[in-house]
Amino acid sequence: MLILDKFLHTKQNNLKVSDRHRYQATVLALLCLVVLLTAGCGKTEQELNEVITYRNTMNELFTSLADCENEFNTLDAGQSNASEQLLHAVDQMTAAVKRASEAKAPGRFSKVQDLAVDAADSMQTADRLFHQALDNDYDADAFSSALASYKDACAMIGDITRYMQENVP
Repeated sequence: MLILDKFLHTKQNNLKVSDRHRYQATVLALLCLVVLLTAGCGKTEQELNEVITYRNTMNELFTSLADCENEFNTLDAGQSNASEQLLHAVDQMTAAVKRASEAKAPGRFSKVQDLAVDAADSMQTADRLFHQALDNDYDADAFSSALASYKDACAMIGDITRYMQENVP
């Protein structure tokens, strides 16, 4: 602050009294502007970084889900290990959705956070029921319930996808 005082004092000695007040007001206004801009930039940059980090986490989810979809599409129901392959893909999908649900969402994405948590719960239920239906003797009721939970999770993931596409820069 002493350097600023010296600078103002030196400049003021070369000015008339009326110009001195105008000069002081201008310098003060510029200082306030610089302080406000620097304080605002830090917060905005931090918020932007949080959004970017969250967007990257969600992109990882979508990439993992695309991998699972490829695995589902390549399943051959006639193979002897088709059940194991299906269960593996469901396990991978459940893990991906769980990771996304555990990511810290920036404030404006709390809706996505809630959807991700609900989708993870539905996927865990689906996963458990698919294992119950396919691990031993086939259980049609468990499979039907698993499919319903799976569809619920997929609907929530669809909502997350739409929200992220509409709201993330």
